[in-house]
This record gives sequence, structure tokens and C-alpha cells, in this order.
Amino acid sequence: MLAGGDSRRFGGDKLAAVVNGRSVIARVVARVAPLASDLVVSTTSIARARQLARHLPRDTDFRLDRSSRWGAGPGAAIAGVLEDYGNESVLFVPADIPWVETRALDRFLSHANVSSADVAAPFWGSGQTEHLVQWHRSGEIVRLLPWRRRHAPRVRRASEFLRAAPRTLLVPVGALTNRPKSFSHLTFRADLRHPSLRGQNVGSGRVRELAGAPKARYRKGVDARSAGRVHEAADAFVAEARWYDRAGLGLLAAHSLADAMDLAGSQPNVVVARRRLERALARRPTDRETVNLAG
Repeated sequence: MLAGGDSRRFGGDKLAAVVNGRSVIARVVARVAPLASDLVVSTTSIARARQLARHLPRDTDFRLDRSSRWGAGPGAAIAGVLEDYGNESVLFVPADIPWVETRALDRFLSHANVSSADVAAPFWGSGQTEHLVQWHRSGEIVRLLPWRRRHAPRVRRASEFLRAAPRTLLVPVGALTNRPKSFSHLTFRADLRHPSLRGQNVGSGRVRELAGAPKARYRKGVDARSAGRVHEAADAFVAEARWYDRAGLGLLAAHSLADAMDLAGSQPNVVVARRRLERALARRPTDRETVNLAG
């Protein structure tokens, strides 16, 4: 369970906020616990672990996030956890989704376990991926970590694991639940009353397994960036973004393009791709994160 955020936009400790008589983190732990052989709360310090422990059963295990070697944020925390627990199948769940249902997570795990994918995540009808809810197959993604560390030591976004894995499974939220707010995050205090949704519908499409072209483009971009071939890397990330855009996966497209912009933001092909993607995203129901192309 990812519990390392500082709740700045919420204006207080959102994990201690009360929803229907229980703290947010207590609600999420209660829903995840029946599915886990081991449940571990990943957080940033001993002091923070003690704060969270007040809301949780006495036998709750904590892991201190030593992800500074991977950067900061949930993506870096996931990388750190995989280094410690990567020989087991791992389900990552953010601690700020108080309406999540055990049944929805169980269905998600069922889809993941019967697939051939290395990584899985839910996705919405709007093209959003719920990328902080991730399942990693035992040992598979760990093989990528040395390569990723050697070529790009910082993990900026949790979605990088969905882009980097050889095979990624995306399960429509509609196959998991008919309650749109089940995966809603608390970002602002107003979300306690009116949860913000990732999309206007839960997504009734088919389960999708991604492999091949977009993965090759991501790896080419990372390799070229590591070698200092900036324009080649930008071209690869733009090609990756266009693939995800055509596939209707706006968030992954936006994050791929953000990597290109970081390298060569004024390069003509990047500018054209950004304008095209912005027009495509403007036509789709999205949330704040999708349209923030800077990541």
C-alpha cells in the first residue's frame, strides 16, 4: 500500500480523514487485507509510520520508502518495493482510495493471474489508466530494473512500469465494478463530498494486452536518451505517444509525449505531436492529470 504522499493539495492528512466513520487508510486496509498473504504499508519515515499506525491494526507491517535512489514520488516508491519484494507477485494500491471494493480488486487479480502479462492496471472508458493500482507478476519486472537503473536512474511516473514491461494488461474498470467512484482518489478536501472521477464512464471495453511496438519505442527512447542522442530519443517517445493516442490511451500518450518534451520541447515533430494530442484529448472526457502534458 502506497502511503508516502504529503497531502499538500488536500490541506491536511488525507489518510486520517474520516469517511463513513473510519479513517481513509483504515478503510483501504480493510478492503485489501482479505486478498493479501502479506500486506505492507510503504511510507516515508518512522514518524509517518507511527502516525498511520494509530489508525491500523497493531500487527500492520510498515516499510520505510528508501526510494531516493530512484527519485521521489509513487513511481520511485514502486521501484523500491520491487527491489525488496520482486520475487513475489505484488499488488500496489494507493492508500487514498477509500471507496475501493474488495470484490473489484479480486476481479482485477483474477484477470491478471490468468493472463500472460508482466504488469496489469485498470483503465477507464476515457482512456485513463489507473496506474497507481498495479499488479506485477513474480520476478518479471525485476529483470528490467537493472536496465532501467543503468539507462535512467530516476522513475518520474508510476506509468513507466506500464510502458516498460514487455506485456501490459489493461482491464476496463467496467469489468471490475459498476461504481465509478470505486477507484476515486482523494486529492482535494472537496473530494470527500464529490469524488473526482477518472472518466465519465467506467469503461465497458475488452481487456487489452499491450506488447510489441509501443514497448520497443519506449526502450529505444530510454536507450537513446542514456547515450545522449536527444533527437533520436525524442522521436522514439513521440512515436510511442502516437501509438497510445491511436489506441485511445490518453494518459500513456501524454506521459510518453512529456518525455519527448523534456528532451526536445521545441523540436518541430514534438510540437506537432503535442498539438495533435492536445486536440485529441480535448475531444475526450478526461481528468486534470491527463491534460497536464508536462506530467
